[in-house]
Amino acid sequence: MLIYEKNIADITLDDIYSLVEDEIDENNFIEYKGELDKNGEKKHIPRTVCGFANSDGGLLILGIYDDKEGFDKIQGVKLKNDWEREKQRLITLLRDNVEPYFDVGIEKLDLENGNVLIIIKTPKSWIAPHRVKRGREKDFYMRRNGRTEPIEFNELKEMFDMNNKLTEIIDDFRCKRILKYSSEDTNHYKVIFHSIPLNSFSNIQINLEDAKVYLINNRVSSYPEWNYNFEGIYQSRLDDFGQMFRNGIFERVRKTDGEDDSVSLVYFEEEFKKFVKQMLKIYEDLNIFCPVVFFVTFANIKGRDVLVDHIDERRGEIFDKERDILDANGIIFKSKDSIDNDISSLFIQFWNHFGYDKKYEKRR
Repeated sequence: MLIYEKNIADITLDDIYSLVEDEIDENNFIEYKGELDKNGEKKHIPRTVCGFANSDGGLLILGIYDDKEGFDKIQGVKLKNDWEREKQRLITLLRDNVEPYFDVGIEKLDLENGNVLIIIKTPKSWIAPHRVKRGREKDFYMRRNGRTEPIEFNELKEMFDMNNKLTEIIDDFRCKRILKYSSEDTNHYKVIFHSIPLNSFSNIQINLEDAKVYLINNRVSSYPEWNYNFEGIYQSRLDDFGQMFRNGIFERVRKTDGEDDSVSLVYFEEEFKKFVKQMLKIYEDLNIFCPVVFFVTFANIKGRDVLVDHIDERRGEIFDKERDILDANGIIFKSKDSIDNDISSLFIQFWNHFGYDKKYEKRR
């Protein structure tokens, strides 16, 4: 595996020494910098990170000195603060100078001379283009011929067009899947969860054997048996279906037991929170770090009322008697700490559908 394809936590000093020994020059995925002063940091780090994000991702390694004839030495950089403060300082530097901001990986490797190598791993961005906003500078960059260079107008236009096309592709995929389930066994309502990494439609192929292990370890299902089908691997029981597609998309469908069951929003809100946290961990294990969009859909709910708690109290009045599918907008979480609150906000739309002005608070 190439160094820039690794999880940043798995990169070792041996990987760095191999770069030097093999004389791997700067390219579209790797950039070296020696120790930078304050102005150099503000100039080079945001530009390089933007360049990687607007291209195919890459590594910025601070502490390797090179010249036109090749490598000089691995000297590292001196930390002015403890590592956690230094790491936060670099995050703040990027947050203040890159828009829209996105998360990067930042780690260090200790050298015998007391210095450190700082590695900044930038994923390919699926909310590109990004630009540097330093002083009067508000320019877009990308990696080209091993350098960070300004983006040409036609390249910028292609990025915006690609984002619009990706949204259409995701919508088309989900529409077909939802229609499939809503047209089957219409006497039961279904709840459909989707997790879609934004690079799913870029011809990636995940390791299905690894995916099986991670699905079991993270308890996405209590059953260890996963079977192969044309799309990837799946698991099917009477009331529960799970499908991991070869491109990393995961789909889970829950079907109610009884034909007259009310819609249990309290229960499925908690289930969706659990699902999101499980899938984020699985994608981390699969080394998928691009933004992931999560969706929840209720199908075949026409004419049903809602359970307002776990003890079978019903709303008793049906407000929207025509709509059969409830499909909220997808959600990308700002941080792991915001998951519960963001999902509760998402579910307000479903509560509103059944006549509640705001989310029903569970009884204490």
